[in-house]
Parts: sequence; C-alpha cells; structure tokens
Amino acid sequence: MKQFKLTAFIFLLTIPFSIYAAPPSNSFSIKPSNMGNIDQINIVKGEIIINDMQMLLSKTAKVHNPDKKFSSNRDLRQGMNIKFNSTIMDKKRMITEVWVLPDN
Repeated sequence: MKQFKLTAFIFLLTIPFSIYAAPPSNSFSIKPSNMGNIDQINIVKGEIIINDMQMLLSKTAKVHNPDKKFSSNRDLRQGMNIKFNSTIMDKKRMITEVWVLPDN
C-alpha cells in the first residue's frame, strides 16, 4: 500500500509539468496542405495567384504571421512564401487559412 501511495504521489506531481510540454500556441493547429509563393494578390476582388495558379481568397481567411500578433488578408504581399489550407467553392479553389513563412 505504501508503494502504491508513493507511485500515485509521483504521478500526480508530474501532471502539471505535462502542460508545459504542450506545443506553443503559434504552432500549426491544422497542418497546412499547400505551399507556394504569392505572385499577385487583389484583396478587393478576393483573388490571389500562387505559383501561377489563380485562386479565391476568402474575406474571412485566417492569416498567421510570425512577425505580427494579429494579421489579416491586407498583410499579404506579392513575393511572400506561404503555406495555406483551401477548400473547393463553386468549382474554384478558395484559400481559408494562410501561414506566412519566416524571412519574408
């Protein structure tokens, strides 16, 4: 019984430390499925060209930028390297989430 109590005590002590081992909040919660370079972007029309492929850019797309705490579509610029997730909308690909890669 004494061995069980000691084991339980040690186990309970390690639980709070497992919280600190969790990935940082700025890591990718959902792995981006695509990667590319922004060739052109038109926020007003909601269009973006990545690696010579035209796509739609959702007005509500989440933008993650390592240099800024809060980002939006307006922070995206031609020449940026990005990773992104997309969905098919009316037979066109629509970008729903963007991660700006470091060193842009």
